[in-house]
Amino acid sequence: MEENKLEPIDKFREKLIKPACEDIRRILEITCSSSGSENHGPNFIALSAILIVIETISQFTNKKEEKDLNSFKETAISKYEELDPNIKKFLLPRFMPEDSDGSRLAVTFIKNYFDDIFSRPVNGCNGCLADIVWKYRNPQIHGYYPFISEKLRGSVLWLYKEPRNRMGVKIEEVEKEFDSYKNSLYGVEGEYFKLCPHILFVYFKFAIERYLDDIKEKPESIGDNFMKNYKRLADQYYFRDETD
Repeated sequence: MEENKLEPIDKFREKLIKPACEDIRRILEITCSSSGSENHGPNFIALSAILIVIETISQFTNKKEEKDLNSFKETAISKYEELDPNIKKFLLPRFMPEDSDGSRLAVTFIKNYFDDIFSRPVNGCNGCLADIVWKYRNPQIHGYYPFISEKLRGSVLWLYKEPRNRMGVKIEEVEKEFDSYKNSLYGVEGEYFKLCPHILFVYFKFAIERYLDDIKEKPESIGDNFMKNYKRLADQYYFRDETD
C-alpha cells in the first residue's frame, strides 16, 4: 500500500482503536489490584463496551456509497412522514439499507476477522458463535439484561487469575497465555449461555490487526472500501487535522 495511504490507517488506530481499547482494558482490569469475595467486576459494562466498539469498527467495512446511503435515508424519511401518527409511534426514524445495518456489519466483521471458532455452530444453540455473541447487544445495551432468546438466557462471566481469591487478571497476561485461557470464552449450561468479556476482548484485538493487514494487503478491495468510509466518517471521529 502506498505510503500516503498509510496515514489514514495510523489516524484510525491512534484516534479510534487505541483509546477504545484502553478504555476497555481499564474496565476489564478493575479487579486486578484487590481480591476477596467482594471483588466483583462490571460484567455488563465490560461486555457492552466491547460490542459497541465492534459495531463502531464495522462501519468502516460498509460497501454502500454515501450517495446510496443518503438516498435511502431520504426516501425512508419521506415514507415515514406519510405514515399515520398511530403507526409512527411504533417506529424509530433510523434508516439504513438492509445490508448496511450496524448489526449486520458487526456480525459480518466478527465472522470475517475473529477466529474461525466464531463461524462455527454452537451445540444446543440456534446459530454460529458470532450470531449468539451479538444477541447480547440489544437487550444488554438497551435494557440492561442479557437475555438472548425466549429459551436461552445470557450470562456474563468475569475472568479471575485466582478464582478462589477473586484476584483479577491483566489483559497482557491473558494475551501471553492465550492458549490456556481461550477455552473459557463461553460455555452452555442448561438454559444459560455464558460469555467471558476478557477473552472476547483479546479475540477482538487480534481481529483488528487482521483487518488492518487486509486494508494494506488488499488495497483494491478492502483498502478502497476503508478509505471511502474513512472519508465519510472523518468529521465524526475527528480524523481531520486543523490544516485539512
